[in-house]
Amino acid sequence: MDNQENQNRTQKTVVYDQLSQEKKKSLSVLSLVLGIISFIFCWTIVTPLITGIIGIITSIICLIQHREGTNMAIAGLVLSLIGLVIAFIILALIIIGIAVS
Repeated sequence: MDNQENQNRTQKTVVYDQLSQEKKKSLSVLSLVLGIISFIFCWTIVTPLITGIIGIITSIICLIQHREGTNMAIAGLVLSLIGLVIAFIILALIIIGIAVS
């Protein structure tokens, strides 16, 4: 009976470790997804502002806490920044176009 209890504890520990690793990666996955959305929809101006800022924040949190998936967090950070920069350039061109005409 004692052997079976030890085996159950070991199985529970393995399952818990797997779940905790998934939780550690979830923030970097979120940052990557938000970065991709920010980059793809950069021409809509509003979407990259929301998703880009949240993507940058989640990327920085993930990198500061040294979580797993830092490569995904870095990619999310880069894509969020690119999406934001393109959105600001498009916004500036629209404002200049309105001011000129």
